[in-house]
Amino acid sequence: MSTLFIRGGTVVNADRAFRADVITQDGTITAVGENLSAPAGATVVDAGGQYVMPGGIDPHTHMQLPFMGTVTMDDFFTGTAAGLAGGNTTIIDFVIPNPQQSLMEAYHTWRGWAEKSASDYTFHVAITWWSEQVRQEMGTLVQEEGVNSFKHFMAYKNAIMCDDETLVNSFKRSLELGAMPTVHAENGELVYLLQQTVADMGITGPEGHPLSRPPMVEGEAANRAIAIADVLNVPIYVVHVSCIEAAEAIARARARGQRVYGEVLRRRGRTSGCDLGRGREHRTAHTLRVCRHHFGQHSQAVQHLPAKRQRVGRRRCRLGGVGPRRQQDLVCQNPIQQGRFQYL
Repeated sequence: MSTLFIRGGTVVNADRAFRADVITQDGTITAVGENLSAPAGATVVDAGGQYVMPGGIDPHTHMQLPFMGTVTMDDFFTGTAAGLAGGNTTIIDFVIPNPQQSLMEAYHTWRGWAEKSASDYTFHVAITWWSEQVRQEMGTLVQEEGVNSFKHFMAYKNAIMCDDETLVNSFKRSLELGAMPTVHAENGELVYLLQQTVADMGITGPEGHPLSRPPMVEGEAANRAIAIADVLNVPIYVVHVSCIEAAEAIARARARGQRVYGEVLRRRGRTSGCDLGRGREHRTAHTLRVCRHHFGQHSQAVQHLPAKRQRVGRRRCRLGGVGPRRQQDLVCQNPIQQGRFQYL
């Protein structure tokens, strides 16, 4: 039996922070209190002046994800090792089957990749198509593999986008199984159209990303997914909320008693669409969207610049919050005020 005695740290729980000792046996916390005695043979760690808190759970990761001709940089070992260094002891990654691929086949592929993880892990499973086979395999995943959430991409047309029929069928099946449906809320048809428009203007770098995804494409999709869930009486979880339009849709639904949850990702608060174009680290859909006012300004600026100057991402906008030193300084109708998320 392995026993650990953590002495004199500041224990941080959900309700309060207080000075205490902690005893664990074989990785399980067995005692928390002041002036505890160290068990015989325990390894003693002096935590004076340090915080002692539960390991973090990151509910939204994509380790070594093959996606539209690319693969994410971190695999399951490097990504989870980095997470451990920052205090995260569990990740929830995403199994994303190709359209027409068996959910179970994809699930076992991801399980194989994850065997080298340095931390604990579990999975959401994406629904990228619909058939009776998908319906049955959702049941197998819940009942035999412990999966309890299913992801739905409302974007990425001609790849993994769910139409409304798939959303309805999968939401209904999730309700039957007691699982949580989650959505990546973007109007895929509008994004597809705007991507073509931006490309036709000669903008092919990451600065084109926010121009093809104005806030309302997320707001519309969030409202639609919430409405479908309301009709079916199923709870819903909206991932990586990034604009006031989606946040307000969630707030309205919760105010009327609907079971709707909004996910906040740390990187959303670090950068906005005004900060793109500076390097590969910013080429992600998981950024805070510019507000309507700034989107309109940028769109106008692009239309009136000469062809060789149609780049808007290299100049700083007055939006704020676009660098690590100003993460708590977002303005312009955004969902962060003084470092505290206000809308959940």
